[in-house]
Amino acid sequence: MPTQGEKRKKILLVCVFSESVKQYCYADSFGPVLSRLGFEVSMFHYRRSFLPGISYAKTMHWPLSFINKKLCNYMLVREVKKYKPDIIFVIKGEMIEPQTLQRIKSISGATLMQFYTDDPFTVWNGNSNNAVLSGLSHYHHVLTWSCNLVDKLQKHGCARVSFFPFAFDQDIFNQTVIMSEDEKKLYTCDVCFAGTWEPERERWLQKLLERMPTLSLSVWGNGWDVRCRAPLVRACVKGPALYGLDMIKLFRCSTIVLNFLRQQNEGSHNMRSFEIPASCAFQLAERSEEHGSLLFKEHENIICFDSVDELVSRIQYFLNAHESRESVLKKSFAHVQNYGLSKQLATVFADLNVLSSKG
Repeated sequence: MPTQGEKRKKILLVCVFSESVKQYCYADSFGPVLSRLGFEVSMFHYRRSFLPGISYAKTMHWPLSFINKKLCNYMLVREVKKYKPDIIFVIKGEMIEPQTLQRIKSISGATLMQFYTDDPFTVWNGNSNNAVLSGLSHYHHVLTWSCNLVDKLQKHGCARVSFFPFAFDQDIFNQTVIMSEDEKKLYTCDVCFAGTWEPERERWLQKLLERMPTLSLSVWGNGWDVRCRAPLVRACVKGPALYGLDMIKLFRCSTIVLNFLRQQNEGSHNMRSFEIPASCAFQLAERSEEHGSLLFKEHENIICFDSVDELVSRIQYFLNAHESRESVLKKSFAHVQNYGLSKQLATVFADLNVLSSKG
């Protein structure tokens, strides 16, 4: 934190921000936290239309997509010249071209940081592209959510790589939660899953319901109403994705909250890994190295599964083992306070020797 009379360091946060109070983007939390850490923060929302009078949806199609991307990079360079940041912090930034990063480095003495919230090496699912891969080595510091990606990024040519778990926003999860009777009725269930539809997630839930057909299961998330084909699972779909307090209310009203890892997160963790226990809810998570030992301690502050048999047996046990469930829940809630976004960002900037004030 800067002392009186010191000039705060300036950060240009290059991210995707939510454009509706009904939605939440992870990057929404970074600006306020960095401000509290003593930085002067300006934000550049890159995934938007830079073409006057044309919606972003229309710019996603050729040739407008090409034009909009070029304008995005041009406007970013112009913003760097205007704002003169000490640090440029890019969260994902799949539209930022390597040439733009080179240009920024030539006109600015700013430290370039990137936190890529997907796996930059998995281009097969659209979460990355060749420009991202080519641009990685231009950053001074790269943050990654997976310990398995640290060595891979270093071998790819990244100068400095740090492990940065998906920290949760304590401003959101430490709020006082007040629920109406209608909300309790809507959200209360034995088991819930909140997340976007994926075929593997549907298969997990279908097999679970085949073994436990009377289970009170609620499924919330985008894509389930259109893509889910299993009748047993479709009958449990309650609505689209929930954010913020609505998601916390669902988790607190559920006896058990499931956490399935996406293919690119196998062996690692995801945002739900911390959001569920931060909600004071009981998490039953797909087993991984990070879930089981690196970030949590299995059987103490997290319960895991890696087969249908184990998933069923864990649910059957913990639905009735109230004291055991509460013990894990309390230990998990206390443990994840170490992974609040403020604490994690403060640690990263201290480790990188990037102070919030100019000496």
